[in-house]
Amino acid sequence: MRARRTNLGNEGIGWASWLGITAMLVCVLGAVGLAVYGGMIQPPVRHYEQVVPDDHLPH
Repeated sequence: MRARRTNLGNEGIGWASWLGITAMLVCVLGAVGLAVYGGMIQPPVRHYEQVVPDDHLPH
């Protein structure tokens, strides 16, 4: 007869806990990746030109 191994009060971590920890880890790594990427990119440069009306044209 084999001896049964019983863990009284020490069942370990369940699948739901592993899934939750993994999901949180993926979210944290994604947030860090987006923060690094967001810090590296530069905003687009736009040039604006203002047109001043010519005083020689009839109004």
